[in-house]
Amino acid sequence: MKLKRVFGLILIAVALLGCLTVIASADNTARATGGFEFTIEPGKMKESSTAMPLDVDDEVTIKASFTPFIGRVDVGLIDENRRFHYVTVTGGSIDIAIAVPAKGNYTFAVRNTGTSDVSIDGYIKY
Repeated sequence: MKLKRVFGLILIAVALLGCLTVIASADNTARATGGFEFTIEPGKMKESSTAMPLDVDDEVTIKASFTPFIGRVDVGLIDENRRFHYVTVTGGSIDIAIAVPAKGNYTFAVRNTGTSDVSIDGYIKY
């Protein structure tokens, strides 16, 4: 019985560590993958609290799903000048890549342009 419990705790620890993985790229800059999950009220925006240091033409991949499927969201990155670089998505599924137009620190954001709350979860890789 103890062995099952220890094994279960190890699996939980591995799953939690897998939520944020840092990868060293060829140019020695750190890249990361992280998960997100939140609910957004109509007309509101949720923004990550962590900035991503990116260079020109770096690509950020966002894969997620949201409900209700009839919802509509703008998904993208906010630059240091507070400009929102986004893609409008409908249908409940997000699978996009956004190329960064200029070097700087960017934050991930989602804006709910629909008329009801939207629940979204997925991951971002940069």
